[in-house]
Parts: sequence; C-alpha cells; structure tokens
Amino acid sequence: MAIGRDVSERLMLEPSKFWVERIVRPIYKIMVKEKEDALSSNIIQASPVPAILPGCMAGGSLLSQIIADKFLYHISEYRQAVRFKALDVEITTSSINRWVHAVADKLYPLYIAQMEAFSTIAALIRIHLISHLDIN
Repeated sequence: MAIGRDVSERLMLEPSKFWVERIVRPIYKIMVKEKEDALSSNIIQASPVPAILPGCMAGGSLLSQIIADKFLYHISEYRQAVRFKALDVEITTSSINRWVHAVADKLYPLYIAQMEAFSTIAALIRIHLISHLDIN
C-alpha cells in the first residue's frame, strides 16, 4: 500500500534526429461502365504533396532549422554540416548553401511586400507628423 510519492523533475534534451518522411500515394484503377456491355478503366491517384523546393531532398523542418540556425543563431553552413555529420547525416556545405539561396528566392516576394507596407506606413507617419506640427 502506497502512502504517497516523491516526484522530482529534470529538464532534459533529446539530440536532434533525422528521419525520412515517406508519403505513399496509392494508385487506383476504377472500372467504369460506359455503355450496355462496354467497360473502361480510369487510373487515379492523389496529387503529390507540394515540396518547398521541388527536387530537393530536404523537407520543410530541415530547411527551417538551417535558416534559423544561420540567421538567428549565426551558425555557419560549414558548422551546420559538421553538426549533421556528427548525427550520421552527411550533407555538403554546398548543398546547404544552395538550399539557403533557394529558400531566400522563395521568400523574396514576402520581403518586397513587407518593404512596400513599411514605406506606406512611413509615408503615413510623415504626413501625420507634418500635419500636427505647429508652424508659427
């Protein structure tokens, strides 16, 4: 018979893990009756999940980790490649660099939209300040 319990907690860290995400899309053959005795078949399959970088082996979680490590934590692409190799995944520095540039190209329209919004807001602030200046 238990009369109580003592609980202790420790903050732990699980090292980064790599895994291969496998998406299986079944192919179906559907028999369709066209006329009285005539049958035809249609082959259908679900559309593939769109990739962030088509033809790239890196998934979204890996790309976002690389970008965050590079720009938020200032970890160079070389050091990221060394860290990945320590986890038994060999990714060349040139691949990481290519992915960083490809993601930057994908994000460029967002950058342009933010800059346009910023210049619009800045113009409104200038108009507001000028209209409230006491010119005597």
